[in-house]
Amino acid sequence: MFHRASQEQIRILSQGATTSSEEEKGFAFNLFAQKPKYSNQNGKFFKACPREFELLRTWMPPPRNRYVEMVYPHLSKKNYQGEKEEEDEKAQREMEEKIEEDEEKKAGEYSKSRFQLLAGDAFIVPAGHPVTYIASENQHWRFISFGLYHQNNTRMFIAGKDNVVKQMESVTKELAFRVLSSLIDEIFNNLPASYFVSRPEESRGKPKAWILDFPHLF
Repeated sequence: MFHRASQEQIRILSQGATTSSEEEKGFAFNLFAQKPKYSNQNGKFFKACPREFELLRTWMPPPRNRYVEMVYPHLSKKNYQGEKEEEDEKAQREMEEKIEEDEEKKAGEYSKSRFQLLAGDAFIVPAGHPVTYIASENQHWRFISFGLYHQNNTRMFIAGKDNVVKQMESVTKELAFRVLSSLIDEIFNNLPASYFVSRPEESRGKPKAWILDFPHLF
């Protein structure tokens, strides 16, 4: 659940973030006073971990289970007859089986999605799905993200100077991108920056990197 804070509430919290009193120590904090985890001349990425901030440990306790299952919503009232509940359970099982069947058919299929973000928008990026954020021309963007991490989760960059593709073997690269590994190395070993890059110039022809089919990586 998300609540919109007023400007006055934000001002009060900001004041508390800069106090040095023991009473408020560990409660409010100024994220921008921390050292950014990733940064260059094009942008900065700040990260707040529960193990470093007591407040986050209270808000987001570590999950006890490694996997989380989604349960379909259903109604169950005392005045429902047993036959009605059995019919609902049967329909729910059939729905789950249909979804599993559709997922099996889609196994190995990949697609690319694009959408425009506006101020106040919220969205979810599932684990294992690559994502790129592109600012509009002559504009800057700022957003806040909340990550639900397991202890073995790792953030990997596919593109940029420090990318995971460089660590792949030649055979793996060719299987993933379906082109010669020498061409992949030519592209990925000559990227000028990591994490944040300037907006690419528009051109009539497609750059060489467009021949790489990124979804085949996953």
